[in-house]
Amino acid sequence: MLFPVLLVILFFATLNKNPRVLYGPGDFKDERNFLATFGTASLDAPLEVRRDNVREVVETLKEERRQLATAPVSKRTIALANAFYSEFVNKQSQALFSDGILESHHFAMHSPEFFILHFSLPKAGLPASTVTEFDLIIRVQDSLSGPTYLIIGRNVASNQPGDFATLVAELIRSIAKIQRTGPGLPTGSER
Repeated sequence: MLFPVLLVILFFATLNKNPRVLYGPGDFKDERNFLATFGTASLDAPLEVRRDNVREVVETLKEERRQLATAPVSKRTIALANAFYSEFVNKQSQALFSDGILESHHFAMHSPEFFILHFSLPKAGLPASTVTEFDLIIRVQDSLSGPTYLIIGRNVASNQPGDFATLVAELIRSIAKIQRTGPGLPTGSER
């Protein structure tokens, strides 16, 4: 008799402390609402980068990096993810904006090792039915041999945030090219 009562108490205690475990992405009308339950890399709203706010985002990322440098080791993965995104914003996204490839992008934490890079292509010059919004799921792992960055479902990986930012920019360019010239997305072998 004691065991079932203890089991029920533990179940409700778990739900009380972490109610989001009760729901999956399919339980939400929009999956972004599911992702919002996990927070973002800065634990605030995702950083959306547009042509007119690149410098502001760079300063935000620098400040977050300073704060994370003194944070507990458990936040190292977030610091590594921000290092990649800083490189992407500083060295890659400006060129993508200038070339008319990107409309906007933002970066958010999904779970402890997984991050979402959402980006939009400009709709100008594309057929009305063309997909213009994409999400890349990025895994950031920290191990004794160093960090590893990889895009889930793609043959794109690197150990350096700057190199990974370059690879991500190349993938975005190839997706944009395919969306402009024909249907579908590139496979890992086309990269």
